[in-house]
Amino acid sequence: MSDEFSSFVEQAASDRVEPQEYRHGCWVYLGNRIALLDFDSQNSGGTLGHRNARLEASMVEASSIFDELGEGAISHVYDRLSEDLCRTTFADHTILCPNVASARKVAIEAALEMLHEKDEYADGHVIRFSSSLRAYGKRLGRSIPDLADPSIGYPPKLRYIAGRMDLLEASINQHTAAIMVDCFDCGYGNARLTAGQIWELRDLCDFYRINLIFDEGRIGVGRTGCVFAYEPTRVIPDVLVTGKEMAGSSKIGVCLVRQKSPHTLRTRTRHLKVTSLEFLSAMTSAATTMAMLNEQRFMSHVRSMSRRLTARVNKLADTYPDIVHRVHCTGLRAEIDCPARGSYLRQIMRDEGVIVGIPRDQKIVLTPPLVINATEIDEGCERIGRALDRVRERRSRCRLASIE
Repeated sequence: MSDEFSSFVEQAASDRVEPQEYRHGCWVYLGNRIALLDFDSQNSGGTLGHRNARLEASMVEASSIFDELGEGAISHVYDRLSEDLCRTTFADHTILCPNVASARKVAIEAALEMLHEKDEYADGHVIRFSSSLRAYGKRLGRSIPDLADPSIGYPPKLRYIAGRMDLLEASINQHTAAIMVDCFDCGYGNARLTAGQIWELRDLCDFYRINLIFDEGRIGVGRTGCVFAYEPTRVIPDVLVTGKEMAGSSKIGVCLVRQKSPHTLRTRTRHLKVTSLEFLSAMTSAATTMAMLNEQRFMSHVRSMSRRLTARVNKLADTYPDIVHRVHCTGLRAEIDCPARGSYLRQIMRDEGVIVGIPRDQKIVLTPPLVINATEIDEGCERIGRALDRVRERRSRCRLASIE
């Protein structure tokens, strides 16, 4: 136990307060000396580890820049981060937004503005494609607000195609502005697009002269072992939506655009109206995160830990075949299907000393911090194994009770 945490416990005891949380690295310590492993960093904001020294230094930098430049600090940091992203990615323009949902909105607007040169802007639409028959279009539609804008005069349309590439091609017409896909379809049990399918989508967009939008708003940056999830396929999109986990506990959305039309620049002025210190801190944190992710040594560590997590999760599936129905691993992200209610899974995992993501019943999502080491992965999977033992025992008791 670190000296810093020991002093925290002593202070809590002397003040006679209720147990509080102290977060550091991959751990969440409670005032009653309970240590929990955080395997839900996508939601807790600990992607680079809690109390990361470089991220905390960026927060101090944001405060000093705001004190020095005042309202001009937003534009200053915005331009600096945009230049860095354009220099290290395929993009010619970067549009920063308060959250990922706003970045999706900007991506759709940018694609429709590119269509304006074809004089089809008023009737344009974007096709959302999923490789799975279980499409998630309605959920996405709720996450994107109504895009009606006085300067546009209409709400852009999204059409949803699932399962078959031939249906996708048949739905393309002169009003189609872009195809939007999620390369990993994570979070809702959908199948991952193969590299061949992604290349087929790129050829399809080039043939019909429309845009290809990659939506990486759910997978997060760096978690696949590359800065962006599309990089292993070597397919370059026209527009990329990302931002999750880029700014630690703060929210930010990023839309990267390959310049094809001067109309795309209009979106930047519309979404630069955020003047809060929170957005400034998010941008400085994002700059620090991207600097860390572009370090080869750091990404080598992420790839090594990804292989370790995959091996341990597959071992859990082999050990508990009656409890673990399916596992799906993508880098430092793993999904486990377990037949139990979400509230029960969350409680027993916490009782065994691990925090996991439970997006819905019968689904466990593991997203440990990118700075996690092999010992912590082994410890976390052992704790998850003990929790699965409890699920197995409960199912046995219920089965016996039903027989009696």
